[in-house]
Amino acid sequence: MKNLVFIFIFIFAGCSAKQDTEANFQVSMRNMVGNSAANSSLFPGGLILYGVSDKMSFSRIMDSNIKDELVPNGTWDFYVLGWDGNGGTKMTGKVYCAVAKNVSLNGTATKVELTATNAKCALPIFGQAYSETDADDNNEVRFPNIDIVSCNDLSIINNGSSATDCNYNSDPNSYNYTKGTARSYKIIATGFNQAGPSFNELSNSFYESSCVAVDPAGTTGGLSSGEVLGFGGSGDIDGLNIPPGSFGSKFRFKLRAYFGSENCIDTYAHKDIPLIKGAKTPKTFFNGTTKTNTMFVKTTTQDVCESRSDQTVDATGNNAPFKGGAGSDGMPFILCDGDDINEISNNYASDHFIVGRDIDMKYVDPSKIPCREGGGTMTPIGGLSVGECASESGSAATFTGTFNGNGKVIKNARVVFKELNDVGFVRTHNGAKLFYTKFEKLFIKGNRNVGLVGVANGTGDINEIKIDNAKMIGLDHDEVNLGGVVGYLAGNSRLERIHLDNVEVKNVKGGQHIGGAIGYNTTSSIVRDVFFNGRIILSPFEARHNEYVGGIVGKSAHASPVYEQLSSKGIIYGNAKTIGGIAGFLNSDLSSSYSEMGIMSTMSGPTLNIGGLVGHINKDGAQFLNSYFWGKMYADPDCGTNSRCNSLFGKFNGIAPVISTSLSHSESSGNIQSSPATTHSDFGALSGAWLVSPWENHLQPTLISEKSMCRGDALLSVDDQIDNRFGFTKEEPIIICTRAQFFDIDNRAGLYFKLGKSINLPNGGGGYSLKSHLDGNNHSIIINNVGSVVTHHPAIFNEINATGSISNLNVFGRTEKGQAILAGVNNGKINRVHVFGVNDSTEMHSSYGILAGENNGEVFNTSVYGKSKALNSFGSVAGINRGSITRTKAELGVMDNAPAAVFGGVVGHNTATGNLSESTGETYMDFVGPDRVSEVGGLVGLNEGSISDSYSKLGSTIYTPNITENVGGLVGDNQSTIRNSYSMNKVIVHQSSGHQADIGGLVGQTSIDVTSNYYLFNPLLKLDSETSISASCTGTSCFLSYSAPGFDGVTGGDILYHRSAAGRPDYMRVQSGSAGSNVMNIDLDYTISHFGDHLVAYNPSNLNVSGTLITQAFNDLPDSPELNNLLNSGDSWAEGSVYPFTPKLLHVDD
Repeated sequence: MKNLVFIFIFIFAGCSAKQDTEANFQVSMRNMVGNSAANSSLFPGGLILYGVSDKMSFSRIMDSNIKDELVPNGTWDFYVLGWDGNGGTKMTGKVYCAVAKNVSLNGTATKVELTATNAKCALPIFGQAYSETDADDNNEVRFPNIDIVSCNDLSIINNGSSATDCNYNSDPNSYNYTKGTARSYKIIATGFNQAGPSFNELSNSFYESSCVAVDPAGTTGGLSSGEVLGFGGSGDIDGLNIPPGSFGSKFRFKLRAYFGSENCIDTYAHKDIPLIKGAKTPKTFFNGTTKTNTMFVKTTTQDVCESRSDQTVDATGNNAPFKGGAGSDGMPFILCDGDDINEISNNYASDHFIVGRDIDMKYVDPSKIPCREGGGTMTPIGGLSVGECASESGSAATFTGTFNGNGKVIKNARVVFKELNDVGFVRTHNGAKLFYTKFEKLFIKGNRNVGLVGVANGTGDINEIKIDNAKMIGLDHDEVNLGGVVGYLAGNSRLERIHLDNVEVKNVKGGQHIGGAIGYNTTSSIVRDVFFNGRIILSPFEARHNEYVGGIVGKSAHASPVYEQLSSKGIIYGNAKTIGGIAGFLNSDLSSSYSEMGIMSTMSGPTLNIGGLVGHINKDGAQFLNSYFWGKMYADPDCGTNSRCNSLFGKFNGIAPVISTSLSHSESSGNIQSSPATTHSDFGALSGAWLVSPWENHLQPTLISEKSMCRGDALLSVDDQIDNRFGFTKEEPIIICTRAQFFDIDNRAGLYFKLGKSINLPNGGGGYSLKSHLDGNNHSIIINNVGSVVTHHPAIFNEINATGSISNLNVFGRTEKGQAILAGVNNGKINRVHVFGVNDSTEMHSSYGILAGENNGEVFNTSVYGKSKALNSFGSVAGINRGSITRTKAELGVMDNAPAAVFGGVVGHNTATGNLSESTGETYMDFVGPDRVSEVGGLVGLNEGSISDSYSKLGSTIYTPNITENVGGLVGDNQSTIRNSYSMNKVIVHQSSGHQADIGGLVGQTSIDVTSNYYLFNPLLKLDSETSISASCTGTSCFLSYSAPGFDGVTGGDILYHRSAAGRPDYMRVQSGSAGSNVMNIDLDYTISHFGDHLVAYNPSNLNVSGTLITQAFNDLPDSPELNNLLNSGDSWAEGSVYPFTPKLLHVDD
């Protein structure tokens, strides 16, 4: 078709002379030149009419569906676009344009005549155009080709941009992610009406372009093979010819971006992007050489997640259960919710993923988690094998793809498979990449090789990770390989820019290789810019000891890894032999790193290897460069007298380490191995990776790459911060970064304080009065010999006033003269506080504790881990409780031959106003001497108040001396209410002579009926020197035979010797079977941790007068119907996972 001219006559027939009425318009077409037919076949590429007034605009697709309509009166501009079509494709080929401006519709019949020519398409209103010589050597006006670049952020696009400005690079070390999520596009024209913000699209008729795909393999968001929509492309996308528009134009189109298909299939996720002025976005740039408009379009992962589709087409053309992406490196699958994450499993372990938005895993479908236990919300990436879970059909897979968190938060992920090895968010990866991800409230529990990544093989990367508020539990008693980030690092990976805050790493079974970030590293990996703040909790002191424990890495065996720019803060506590603030065992150098850890080993003996930075150095002449230790240590016997309890490293092999510009805290309690940092100016020798100014404000230096609140105004004095109007609201507190600021909390009332970092208090200090609110911000207060210079209720705070409160705090301390570690008397509120301490007080006080001497206020969501002498009126949480203690956990060890009275694992004396609820205790009390103990309980010594929904945990033991009165697994002497509680405590009497009275599995002596409560073992066993025991060992089993009267008071029998999961030697009665039998029925009612050389089993039935004994051996709740009463009597209980499957409290995660 040549340069034809078409004249269109539109007749608007007014129905009223009023200016605000509408005119009825009819459209007729007639060929004024060259044709006699007047029909739409003249425009096989389509015809569109646009109208624009000061009040509204509209467009109509001029096809057979057009109908008469009413148009408001006013002054209008009318435009026409028509195409001769390229193979019949709409909006393609030669374009014809017409304009009629300032047409007045006033209620009378109006005739509008438009003449359409190709030349008119060069008018400015249509936007950028260019001239091209057609096949007949005539000039033809064309609109630019359209190149589309998919971006997730248009703010980075500036004039002169090209397609390379939006790209995706999944290398975490040069990471760049600005590429959008679209996989294909087409442009659509529809009829519409728009009046102000009101827009109504007419769907009865529409035109659409051909589909163009984004390059699936490319790193940019550009189209495949350099395609464009227009005359510069190839195949069926040739000839799209639509105007880009200009200022004031209304040539509206829409660009449909497809996320689930590269073929523009509408059944998959897609989004419509309005092109209001014409075929351009605000970020569109014309290339005069190629006659192309590069149109940058924003498509984000959030767009994908808001779509309604649940499937996408992967790179091989198959459907995958995600909303978008193809699973390739350049076009990763997009994860929008927890169910998407659980779909990865072992089915997509070689694919690539990006997180589309913040995800809360608590909303997953639990039925889709195979072999779910412990409230699990996630199937780990890699899945389970059929041998690990019968409902599975395949094998667990190694993750080899990439997981890009996209800076989003994944919250409430619970990966719980306590009997499996290689457990984590990712079970095993080989050469994979995990990066740019934030985790909150993460819980991972497994047997061996446990961490965010269970096992890391190959040359993968774990970078840009932030973990906030997490717990990692490994249960193995051998090489547990447990770390906050990687359990077992077996490949030369890079771990960089990793922050772990408020993270708890726990193994109470005597396992080896435990680190805040890495459990066991056997490679030359690069570990740089890794920061740990949290708690590492180890075995109770009576159990098998842990080995190789570090604030960053448990054990690093290779000679050439890189460890630099590391920091550890918080507390390491438990029965461990080799501990370091940074590394337990290190076979390489360490540089530009520091630790502020409080390190407390409850293991006795001279073989400890404790170092402020490294417990055991194995490399000859290892370099300690540009580093320091600013924490504290405790060991028994005294750390300072042990040659392997030192400020930098505990033990070394071969040539001594070289200490270069490394410093120690003069109050560390360990032997100083370098020039001690006695003043803050000593830190001026540190250089390179360190911030060089903070210590001028009496603050220890931090690493440049470390995040810290202690900057700027936070370093001002408390008075100056108050003058700046801080401290009057919770949202704008006074920041505490230094000792001097902390001291200034004393006696100030009605203010809000927040720790900006951990506070290392001077040894012997304390005695402050807290009358305000202190938010620990998950940092720590560490101190030794607390209260030695304080006379009134000596503790860090001698009193927490009724107007005071403490929350979100870790506490490390020991006292030889104090009443408690944290508070002498608490009259306020203590919430989410974790106290690790030793009370060896030799002073006379009215009561003793580790958290508090007396509680008259509220304590909730709090835990205490500690060790104590035998004291009177002692409880690890409070010696005397007149207030409320709720959701509190205590793990206590006592080994002393002194007398004790009113001694409880949680509370010593629970008075008439005291309330203890939803709390647990795991206690090991060994009163081995001849002195008297009375009113001793696993939870409470003397109860005059209320106890409910609480229990003494499996593993608890009370060994009593010759004279014993009122000793119970839960409560020693009960004079009030115990409701809905149970005990798994073992009470063992050491002497056959002497006085033993009122000893019970649940309660020793009670004046109130407590038969609605339960004890799960018949725990009372009596040791004697009169009856010999003979041993017979067959294979790996060893049986001890004993004579009458035996456990039942009548017959003898066999005892099976074995090591329990905790690594402890246990002895269990064999009800049937003999020494060589393969099948035995073991009654777990009888378990003895140690007994010497002789044993007489004592029939305790006449002593267990309180509580309800569950006599049968049981493996699950249905076999113990009595315990179901606990589950049905409130919201506090859930079926637990501790052997032998007893109820536990909902808030307890162990």
